Amino acid sequence: MSTLFTYLLVFVLIKIVSCGVYFPIFVAFAGNGKSVYDAWRTPSMWNEIPAFYPHIGRRFHLRSRFIDNWGKVELVKLELFKSNKRVMWMTFNGKNTNNMNWFDKNNLVDSSFDDLAPCSTFNYFSIAGDLRKDWLDRRFLINKSYAGCAKDYGWFVIADTYRHCSWEKKGPAPVFIYTWNRSSRNYNKDADTADTMVISVLMDI
Repeated sequence: MSTLFTYLLVFVLIKIVSCGVYFPIFVAFAGNGKSVYDAWRTPSMWNEIPAFYPHIGRRFHLRSRFIDNWGKVELVKLELFKSNKRVMWMTFNGKNTNNMNWFDKNNLVDSSFDDLAPCSTFNYFSIAGDLRKDWLDRRFLINKSYAGCAKDYGWFVIADTYRHCSWEKKGPAPVFIYTWNRSSRNYNKDADTADTMVISVLMDI
């Protein structure tokens, strides 16, 4: 049993943290050709976690119906994994949010990035990200600045379908891209990719 699957199974079987229940609601897989953004937003695309995980593998993103009944959320955690090892994480305040606006600079609580804070400079920080038909489709985007593909800087992005720059073309779509600490945050020279994204919530019960 993989480390990541064990992680999901433990949390689905309910882990009590303080006075709340913390569990995964969304698992996305890189390179399977399925839009992460569409899966997150589309109620009909649910596949409960982890019941379908051993059977479908990485062919489809996994989505809990909780996403469409968002409520009593204390914290939201987004994590990236590569070869079953966690390589990036962020935690957001989930109070008084919905399933789209929790991913916002003003809700950021903590992260594995050493220079990311609500007061950092951004041109994008949202789930919707930057969509330009037949050109760009950058979702779950935390971006610092654009200055042509060679000079694009940021922290995290999912290159979901259309991919314009070479740094977005590191394998089949979708591509999960994050930049390293102690770097300039340039997507071309300071970035790596992950194979799995997990979004979990801590709920007040």
